[in-house]
Amino acid sequence: MGVYRWNILTVVLAVILGFAASLSSSAESTITRTLAQDPANEKKPEGKDLSILQSFSGDYPVSGLHRLPSGQEKQQVGYIGSAAEFAHVWQAMSPTQTMPGIDFTKYIVVFSRNMHFYNHTSIGRVVLKDGVVQVLAMETMSSLPIEDKVAMALAVIPREGVKFIHTGTALIPVTQETPADPLNAVYAIEGHEVRLFRGRAEKAAPPGSATKSMISVFGKPVYGDLDNDGNDDAALILARDLGGSGTFYYVAASLKVNGSYRGTNAVFLGDRIAPKDVGIQDGVVIVNYAVRGPGQAMTAQPSVGRTKYLKLEKGMLEEIDPLSW
Repeated sequence: MGVYRWNILTVVLAVILGFAASLSSSAESTITRTLAQDPANEKKPEGKDLSILQSFSGDYPVSGLHRLPSGQEKQQVGYIGSAAEFAHVWQAMSPTQTMPGIDFTKYIVVFSRNMHFYNHTSIGRVVLKDGVVQVLAMETMSSLPIEDKVAMALAVIPREGVKFIHTGTALIPVTQETPADPLNAVYAIEGHEVRLFRGRAEKAAPPGSATKSMISVFGKPVYGDLDNDGNDDAALILARDLGGSGTFYYVAASLKVNGSYRGTNAVFLGDRIAPKDVGIQDGVVIVNYAVRGPGQAMTAQPSVGRTKYLKLEKGMLEEIDPLSW
């Protein structure tokens, strides 16, 4: 009987010691994983630490990952090299906040985002060696799955000397800001500024609504001098889709100033019209389109021709009487 009791105690003691060892091993594993994410505990990369002039962190919608620069949509680390690209990303990340002004001739924005789990993240260091930038980001540790959002960190760094961004598996070449283009300009539509990116802009749906506001360029811009400064300005037709049955059309201009295009106000043409073409002649914007006849339903095909003549007046695009032209 005494031997039996001793065996029971031995088994119980072994179970307790084994469980304690398991807890110790588990805690040690957790600490190791956490420290492994801290750049201060990793082997420091050789090179020059670049100044981080501004940094931003926040949630980024999975549905907006396509807004990242072309070819970088599936990268954990990358860069944004133009104001148009940055505006596209900022609208998805912080649609209610004013976009910070960044001179992309002198600076670029590097980013780091979640890939496998949703973890808060921030960029701690950016190191440059032989023209290659390494971005060191810190993440909290969790097993939360990525569903509708990831965490995104952005950092503004000097462009000088940067030739490549190291993604961890590849090198992305850093190029100069894309040439000025009216498809990437800012236009005033119904009193609101809208920045286009590659001829499109998307605005998030208001709370309780499943629709989004989409603005896009119809056709292609045409070029000509509108302000008598010798530069090729542009005129274009904009289509605005609010998610309902209507599609609202506008005509706008974009002035070339110091190598960049600056959009004007957009002048309303009509709802569900049939745009034909837009042109520039002797400093006047001429747009041709078709509307419905008097009393025709909105479902009828537009068949009545219309022409608007518009001219710049103190920086504003305004309709003029063709007889006065």
